[in-house]
Parts: sequence; structure tokens; C-alpha cells
Amino acid sequence: MKKILLVTDVNFWKKGAGHRVRISALIAYLAKVSELTVAYLGLVPQIETDMINNIPAQIVILDNENILSPSGYGEKLEELLNNYSPDAVIIEYIHLSYMLNFVDEQVKMILDMHDIISDRTHEFRQFNYSGALPEMSAENEFAIMEIYDNIMVLCGPDRDKLEAVAPGKVLLCPHPVLVHEKLTRPVARKITYMASEYLPNIDAIAHFIENAWPAISAEHHVELHIFGNICNTFTPENLPPGVILRGYKQDINEIYNEADIMVNPVRFGAGMKIKTLEALASGVPLVTTTHGARGLTELAGKAFLIADGPGEFAAQIGKLIRNLSLREDLSRYARTYMSQHFETAQCFQPLLDVVNS
Repeated sequence: MKKILLVTDVNFWKKGAGHRVRISALIAYLAKVSELTVAYLGLVPQIETDMINNIPAQIVILDNENILSPSGYGEKLEELLNNYSPDAVIIEYIHLSYMLNFVDEQVKMILDMHDIISDRTHEFRQFNYSGALPEMSAENEFAIMEIYDNIMVLCGPDRDKLEAVAPGKVLLCPHPVLVHEKLTRPVARKITYMASEYLPNIDAIAHFIENAWPAISAEHHVELHIFGNICNTFTPENLPPGVILRGYKQDINEIYNEADIMVNPVRFGAGMKIKTLEALASGVPLVTTTHGARGLTELAGKAFLIADGPGEFAAQIGKLIRNLSLREDLSRYARTYMSQHFETAQCFQPLLDVVNS
């Protein structure tokens, strides 16, 4: 098997957010098909040591006593590579590209994009969140991509865009999901949203509560249950009746089991929405925005419903509440599609092919 080094500063073992779940899935897969070493830039609290020990790969914490400068982490990586010669290096994400200065040029260099940062920059600015996250121009981002042998993306629109600037380098590696079998309850009472405290998620549910929830709750006997670390950003006393903060749950299937309708009212961001993929695999009918369905819009009306404004959300959720057969049809189609197109080996096969070539 080939030797792969994955370099990241994301504390992926904690789950609870799309980018962590994505890296965890990639590591779990690569650990089965390669000799995988993960180099982590950051500190690991003692309380999280057991989580690290349960990961099926060699985890190297480059320095667990100090936060280092970029050159300091680079020197630590260089020390690691003095005794370890990988066939390929995967960088998570583009802001860590400087680490390649410390890698032998003969090693296959692969960038896992997750999001196109210049697209994210543009989207954040459109919604008046300029500067909320590190920004990058398309010119600078595309120039950095030239360093790499291959670039991993999550969805078709990102692949098509990057193929124009990096032809022959782009690998479409969607996020894999496990289909969860679930019976659809005859009466829909619980509308559910699950998210991390990522800014587009906070904006999404706050906008939904303010603009769509009043009409929904006035017409239907339902509750809005919010799960995940996003709950830490809200004060229960300030929420309207029927909106309930449930906090973080380790087992997301418990959340799906009690949900009747999932919503993802995200208005901006970049890339493919992992929470959308997970919802489709969950067996719970989903209402999301066009942005939330990015890379999957051809499934609208078959696997989920689209709503791009408060009135549309109220109408689509009302349609699902009143129509059991529609909820069942959407769930069935979504589960079938996800099992056929988002199985783990299928999603990551393009990456394995270039590593083994």
C-alpha cells in the first residue's frame, strides 16, 4: 500500500461540524487503503487524548506544548519527513499550502479544497459579512493551485469551475454518507435544524426564525428543534414560542429518528453542504434553499424541496405537513439516490486512483 501523509490544523476528531466530519470520513477511508499518517498543527487537550487514540491511523501532533509560527510547524514537519517518506501528501486546506515548502518536490501533492475560498469571500461580502473569515482573491487562489498535482473538490459546480483553470488536476470526491432507514410518522410535528456555529448557519436559522417561523407556527401545530453547537449562539428567552434549543448530540441518528422534517435555510457560503447530504441520507424529508442544494439541484422535487424565501419555506413545509405520501416519496428517493451515489469507496475512488498511479 502507498504511504500517505495528511496535514491539517482541524481538530477533526471532535466532529460536530461539516469540515470535521468530512476530514474524519477521509481519514477513516484512507486508513483502510493506505499507510496513513496524519500530521496535526495545534494543541490537543488531555481530555481529548482518548478520541485521538481511537483514530485508526498514526496521528503525529507536531507540537503539543506551543502554538508555533508557520516556519516552526514547517520545521517540525521536516523532522517528521526525515524518517518518513510518503508517496503523497494531502493538504487540508489551501491556507496550509506553505507546508509544501518542507516536502520533497518528488512527492505527489494533493490539495483538499472543501470550499473555494474566493467564492466564499464573494458570498460573505454579498451578505455584508466581509472580513468575518480569512479572504482570498481568485487570482491568488488559482496561483497557489498551480503548485499541486491534484485538487479535490466536493461537488460538480466546483469541479467545473476549477477544471477551467487547472485542467486535468481536479478530482471530484463528494462527502460519503451512510443511509439511515427510518419510518415516516403519519403526523409531522417536529421540524429540525442541526448545525455548528459557523456564521452562515447562524444567519440561516436566525433569518428563518424571524421571517418564516411566524407563518409556519401560526398555521401548524409544530415545533422547531435546533441541535448542535449552534445552540450556544442563542439565548432561549429571546426565542419565540415553539423554538427549542436541544444542544449537541454525539449520535446524529437520534436526532433524525425524532425529526419529521429537516430544514437547511442557508443563504450563502461555498461548496457542497454536508448537512444537506446527511439529511438526504437520514430518511427525513428536507426543505432547503437553492444554495443549500448546491451540486444536487437536479434532485429538487424528487429527493427534497426547494425554498428560497420565507413565503416559500412556509408553503413547502406546509405541503409536507399535509401530505404524508409526499414525505414518504421524497425520503425513499433520497435514500436510494444517496446509497447509489455517495457510498464511501465510490466517493474517494478518484483520489485512490491518483495516489496509486
